[in-house]
Amino acid sequence: MSESVHILEKYRLIFINRPFTWPDEKTHIIKEAVHCIDNDFLGYFLIKFKDIDDINEIIGDIDFIVAEGFYDREYCLEIYLDFLDITYTDTSAFFHETNGDLLEKIPLTDLRRILFLWKAFIQAEPLHGTEVEKNTPLIYYLQGNEQQEEIGKFLFRKFGNADFTLVKS
Repeated sequence: MSESVHILEKYRLIFINRPFTWPDEKTHIIKEAVHCIDNDFLGYFLIKFKDIDDINEIIGDIDFIVAEGFYDREYCLEIYLDFLDITYTDTSAFFHETNGDLLEKIPLTDLRRILFLWKAFIQAEPLHGTEVEKNTPLIYYLQGNEQQEEIGKFLFRKFGNADFTLVKS
């Protein structure tokens, strides 16, 4: 199993090219990250950062912390989103709900790998905004030991009545 697949499976993350139809009836591809847990906090975090410069800045902060061996609040910014706060220590990123409840502690090395994979995904074809045939269904490729029923239920909860196809490779 490749390191890329392992890290995504470890955190139950999937990256999806999702067709989205605008009111003008044109369908476009939207790059999405889905964290296959109830609150989807990693997916929410990743889709907030689709700009390559923003991703590189976060990776740069992580590299700085790792290189220095400690977290220095003066040089590395913490991240505050609508429903999620990310703070750092010398070795980890802490994902908190805005009320302060800890969601998960992720080693900086894992978060760095996830960010590199996300960056590669959003730069890969089809690119964001690529027009596709109208009513193209969502296609999800089951990974490793993912259960068809579990993923199907999750995708239904996440995307509602959207057409989707599960493919086992």
